[in-house]
This record gives sequence, C-alpha cells and structure tokens, in this order.
Amino acid sequence: MLHASISGITGVIDPDGDVSDTGELFVNKVTKGTVQATEGETLYVRLGDWVLLAAGAALVLVAAWSVWWGRRRPSAVDSVQPSDTKATGGVDS
Repeated sequence: MLHASISGITGVIDPDGDVSDTGELFVNKVTKGTVQATEGETLYVRLGDWVLLAAGAALVLVAAWSVWWGRRRPSAVDSVQPSDTKATGGVDS
C-alpha cells in the first residue's frame, strides 16, 4: 500500500505492516517502492453493509435497554424515607 499525502508523511507499507521509504512533514520527496497486489475478498466485500447495519441495530438496542433499565431501578435518592432524615435532623453523619 502506498500512503501519499500533500502535507503529511508519505510512505510505502508492505503486507506485513512494515513502513519503508517515508518522507518527513512538509518536505518535497519522490517516494519509490514496490506495491504488491493481494487476492481474495475482504470481510466487508463478502458481507457488505449487513455488518454495519447489525452493529448499528445492536447499539440502538443496548442504548434503549440501558434507558429502560435506568428508569426501572430505583435510585439511591428515591430509597431515602422521610423518617430517615428526621432521625438525624436532616444532617448526614
């Protein structure tokens, strides 16, 4: 893979992730390297947008469940009885 940038770092990245022949920021440089083409399909090409849609649906379901669960459970403030504050004179000890 070749990562080219106008104002950033340019470099050649091999299939193992090793970066070679990089340039510095804001320096004009000609970068040369061999880029290997790969074969096969990526997971996204095989499954398509279903992965993204399923992840979005799962996120919405978890968010809805957490809102429902938060409203269902009484909070610590709701569990304080009026008689509890009279015993201490309204002051926590």
